[in-house]
Amino acid sequence: MKKNIVFSLIFMIVNLSVSCIREQPSGTKSSEDTLGRTSNSTSDTSNIEAADINSVAGIKEAYGATMSQLENGKLDSITMEYSCENDAIGGTITYFSEREELRFIQHTYHEYDHYSASDLYFVADDILYFVFLKSASWSFVSAEVTQDKFTEQRIYIVKEHAVQCLENKYTIMSNTPDQRQEETGNKNVDCMPIDSIVKDFQQLLAFKDQPNQGCLGK
Repeated sequence: MKKNIVFSLIFMIVNLSVSCIREQPSGTKSSEDTLGRTSNSTSDTSNIEAADINSVAGIKEAYGATMSQLENGKLDSITMEYSCENDAIGGTITYFSEREELRFIQHTYHEYDHYSASDLYFVADDILYFVFLKSASWSFVSAEVTQDKFTEQRIYIVKEHAVQCLENKYTIMSNTPDQRQEETGNKNVDCMPIDSIVKDFQQLLAFKDQPNQGCLGK
């Protein structure tokens, strides 16, 4: 039950709802879902294509245009699942695209009962330019009270190098679920090498074409 609480919180990312993604039974499966098959937004598309993703300002522009497409139901999606160790480790991967052009990937996963995460990878012209990582772990504070510790990371990427990184940490207690205890606030931090992030991203790309990889290398 606790894991479900953590997942319900972690889905609330970057002020957008992904409740439109269909739930699927356990195992590695795929399905296609269209988030509103109305005409594509020409302005949003041109903004993404015109944005200079070699700058933080351009990255924000491309990200904003992608979020506008999502909110207006202009993106198609394919959802795939994986599980291993009797569902102790598993996740859902959703690929969002416009006219078969990948816009971003959402990878939501859990590892046993105490850890869950949701990672977003944003792409333009097949180039990774922004990553949003959110993880949650929970533990007992007392016999009756638990705490969920959240970490959010925002990473701006230019030519496979992080150029700006922000981090936010906070805690939510089970006895005061409406109160968020800020630990750091959303602040600039030193960027670390992103080799592991790029590797995870490439692994997610490969999984789309080879879903029989099972545990996704976990």
